[in-house]
Amino acid sequence: MNYLVLDTNIYINLCLKRADSVTAPCLISLSELLKTNQIKIVLPEIIKIEFLRNIEPEFKNSERFLKNVINLIDKIVLPHDIPEKLRQKTTKNLMEILSKFKNIDIQEQITPILDIMEHENTVLVPTTDALILKAFRRVVEKQAPAHNKNKKSEADCLIVESIISYFSTINDKEKVFFITDNKSDFDNPKKPGEVHFDLLPSFNDLGITYAPYLTKILKEQFGQKIDEEDIKFEEDIMKKPSRQDLPFPGYLHRFFGSEFGSLLNTSLDIGEEGSSAEVIPNYRTQYTDQTPSWPGDYGEGS
Repeated sequence: MNYLVLDTNIYINLCLKRADSVTAPCLISLSELLKTNQIKIVLPEIIKIEFLRNIEPEFKNSERFLKNVINLIDKIVLPHDIPEKLRQKTTKNLMEILSKFKNIDIQEQITPILDIMEHENTVLVPTTDALILKAFRRVVEKQAPAHNKNKKSEADCLIVESIISYFSTINDKEKVFFITDNKSDFDNPKKPGEVHFDLLPSFNDLGITYAPYLTKILKEQFGQKIDEEDIKFEEDIMKKPSRQDLPFPGYLHRFFGSEFGSLLNTSLDIGEEGSSAEVIPNYRTQYTDQTPSWPGDYGEGS
């Protein structure tokens, strides 16, 4: 059996970019592969909890980000070789997108993702005290994905320990792919695109392949119909700063071209992430209070 593990950011990107040409075929492909028993998706419980907790603030951040961009456009001093009509076109595109945010039904938006998460071929890996302790030890020892200073990585460590624990018990695995675009926590700093050296021994022992490109895996490994243009778009996005650093990832370049997109990117102060994450109403009771309890308080410098 072939297995996929999708990181939280992949589910969020699939949901946020549902209308994008990259997203639609990926959702269709994942559903078809599950339906035809070609794959199983392994879902650490913490990923589902994180997705449900963060998806609504992500939509709100995107809307706020768009408003900031629109307000900023008139203040930007453009180089002479960028025509004024590009500014007007950009504003028009942004206003059109912003208008769609006002009528978004978040429950409807997340339904395709929940269909994947709750499919009979998706295996939920429950969070246990043993996994929490292992993740906590990884945090204390500053082992990837907890090696970056001033960044909370407890959830990422719990994801890793859930994956390692699950696949240590599975003998029928043909191919296993861990797909994430969280380069800063999982990439090898000396070999971009390869898994961090702290994780390499466990991944090698268990036959887990680190894969930053969902589109490429779906096409090359499972024969799905994904356009080369879409694969290239995802690769281009991955060459830029990590997507989770931008509440509205990749869209500036997608809509306005690299030159003006870069101008806006470098001129915009994105601000703080939303602090009051509200879980989707239908799932509030089930997931609001399920953040894992850690063994105790600890300082970053300890």
